[in-house]
Amino acid sequence: ACAPVSATTTVTVIEVPTASVTSTTPICATTSTVLTLSTTNTTTGITTYQITSDYPSANSDVYSTSTTAPTSPFTVPAAYVNPNGVTNYTFTVISAPCGSATSTFAVTVQPASVGGTVSASATQCSPASGSLTLSGHTGSVVNWEYSTNGGASWTTIANTTTTNAYAAITTTTMYRAVVQNGVCATANS
Repeated sequence: ACAPVSATTTVTVIEVPTASVTSTTPICATTSTVLTLSTTNTTTGITTYQITSDYPSANSDVYSTSTTAPTSPFTVPAAYVNPNGVTNYTFTVISAPCGSATSTFAVTVQPASVGGTVSASATQCSPASGSLTLSGHTGSVVNWEYSTNGGASWTTIANTTTTNAYAAITTTTMYRAVVQNGVCATANS
């Protein structure tokens, strides 16, 4: 009699790829942005990881390699960040036998705050009264401030308009507006 023959085989299971991309939005005008990426837990069967941007042109290749996933967080070079608008980033994970997965995220960039200029200084007799106007600014007025010690310290004026009135001042006084555009840091006039 013949001895029984046994044979074994291995079935390799490859996960269907997943892809996710997120970021902080909006962001202030900057030279780069940071993306948070996540994907399938394994690299088995993954043939390509790719990040594209629609800036400076459609399907700009930000990151593309075979089998090596980008690190997360991933810093996007400045050349792929629209400094004055929205940039769409697409993260694609391709698995030769199991298809692909794609995730897109839009990052809005807001221009930096610009303090602008307060109308020209004036010399007046005491007690002085008048009005100052802000122009050339980017953002909204957060408040006005004044200083009676040459700018060593500032006192807040609760005024969010582009015009600030002063009345009956008896000492030389400096005024400035504090401006903020969106999520950007404030800027002084």
